[in-house]
Amino acid sequence: GWKQIGGAPREAQKIFKAFDVSGSATRKLLQGFKWGILDGVDPNPRNFVGATVLHTTGGKFGCLLRLEPNADNGMYRLTIRATDESVPPVLMKLMEERLTQPYPT
Repeated sequence: GWKQIGGAPREAQKIFKAFDVSGSATRKLLQGFKWGILDGVDPNPRNFVGATVLHTTGGKFGCLLRLEPNADNGMYRLTIRATDESVPPVLMKLMEERLTQPYPT
């Protein structure tokens, strides 16, 4: 899990302004990116924890995500870890682009 993959360089973390911190819309968006949402894993029930396997021409990479919404200031802290250090920065860019734009309905 989370501790097995470890931190840097296989981790990317960023804090940014969220478009919408409501739980149901965020869950749907994450699932649209094929993240499997793991309920009851994080001590904070508002946080989202997800796992996926990214299939590329270079192989398969295990990926973990933790998205921490802060409703008071409309911000997210997103942490992504993967089994290969090239993956987190790319996933971070994609996820941040989506989470800062209006969600498709």
